[in-house]
Amino acid sequence: MGRDFLKRYTLSELSERHPALCSLLALVTDSSIYLLGAAFLGAGNFILIPLYTRYLRPSEFGVYTLVDLALLFAVAISTLRLEVAYLKWFGEPKDSAAQELLSTVLAGSGLCGAAAGVVLWCVLGSATGLRWLPSENHHFVPLLLPLVLLENLQVILLSNLRAQRRATAYSSSAAVRLLIIVLASLYFVAVSRQGVTGIFLGRLAGDLGAVVLLLFFCRDMIKLRFRGALLRPMLSFSVPLIWTGFAVMLMDGSGRYFLSKYSSMEQIGMYGAAVKICAIFPMLITQPFGIAWGGALFQIVKMEDARETYSRILGYVFLGSLTIALVLSAFAPTLATLFTTKAYAAAIPIIPLIFLVRAVSILEYPASTGIYLRGRTGWFAAIYSAGLVVTFTLCRILVPVYGMQGAAWSWLAGWAAIAALMLAISQKYYPLRLDLKFFALPAACWVLLLAGQQGYLGTILQFSWTAKISLAVGITLGGLAICVRDLRNIGREAAAE
Repeated sequence: MGRDFLKRYTLSELSERHPALCSLLALVTDSSIYLLGAAFLGAGNFILIPLYTRYLRPSEFGVYTLVDLALLFAVAISTLRLEVAYLKWFGEPKDSAAQELLSTVLAGSGLCGAAAGVVLWCVLGSATGLRWLPSENHHFVPLLLPLVLLENLQVILLSNLRAQRRATAYSSSAAVRLLIIVLASLYFVAVSRQGVTGIFLGRLAGDLGAVVLLLFFCRDMIKLRFRGALLRPMLSFSVPLIWTGFAVMLMDGSGRYFLSKYSSMEQIGMYGAAVKICAIFPMLITQPFGIAWGGALFQIVKMEDARETYSRILGYVFLGSLTIALVLSAFAPTLATLFTTKAYAAAIPIIPLIFLVRAVSILEYPASTGIYLRGRTGWFAAIYSAGLVVTFTLCRILVPVYGMQGAAWSWLAGWAAIAALMLAISQKYYPLRLDLKFFALPAACWVLLLAGQQGYLGTILQFSWTAKISLAVGITLGGLAICVRDLRNIGREAAAE
């Protein structure tokens, strides 16, 4: 039956016959277009881990992860989520103000970026800040101002390239930034041995090169004019979204905060190394899908059989994300060996938990479909606040007892609460079909793995390479079998029509 199906229908013919498959293929294609750019943007923190961990002690790496988190906070807040508003306003009917759109947004966001950089510089450069971040030197503190400003401008300029669907320029600027950061970091960290300061010098060089290239790519859109009347409605749209991003970063940083309060800088370094290693998941999966999903969400609803399409996307994302995270988790010791030294070996047991956090977090995209389609975005503040409360509460209870294990479990619980609440509320406004076949296998595998954390997880992590590869292949084939079976059902539906 399967062979006859493949002979009678090509994938392109089926996509023309079945709207759900057409939308799925379009989503995969769009994700692939942005994969390279998103990979370059996230690769800097990932591929440089071996350099950082070989030239920085765990305590110094802990200082770096805390300052890096503070930078992320400053950049995210200072953009005022204008990059989201820019995508919306760029698609509006063009008028005389359209030529001033990018210049206006850059000016408003850049001014906030400069202010945030000054605040961060003053806070971390104060006597209290220096005591909070013990280090052999604090020469990196003045670098925080230009870093916040340049990364603020990058967010807006990259949003402009997304709006114009200039994938090549998007990826090129990210590649240039990555190349400069790698080369500069090798010099400042490995050659001149400037430690934490060298990391931020390398990052500053990469940000500067990227902004120069982005300004070149966007030169036709920059008119050196500012229109406050244009900025005001954009801020009304974007500012309410700040809290969601802020809550996500607070959840991300809560583990490090409680570890700094109840544990040691070495524990923070271990935990930070595990988070950096697991950045491979958002770099290759979450970010490309998220970029593509933003463009597809409101297009699918216009198509025939939209509800069935959204249902299948939710199922595929759940199955794919948890399966990929499970496969990567089996190779946690290998990843730790590749990207860190033996001094960070204690981080290995929490790598599977961090991968699961990343897998669960991607579910926010399809799980929130009904909220977006019905315009009930006011729910997001409550949902993310609930996730933050869960994370903070559990961190306070678990971290003093279990250290970084408690931090990882708390983070996972927070994201699980967000995904569950989003799905429950979305189902109220736009019910989707929840097909058990997509959810059963990965959920059962993870429950089995985590329920026996002291036994099964430790055993799997000690498997030989042959056993790990066999396990990974088996899990992957199981997931593919489910997908192939579903595609056959789509084929039968298309043939019947």
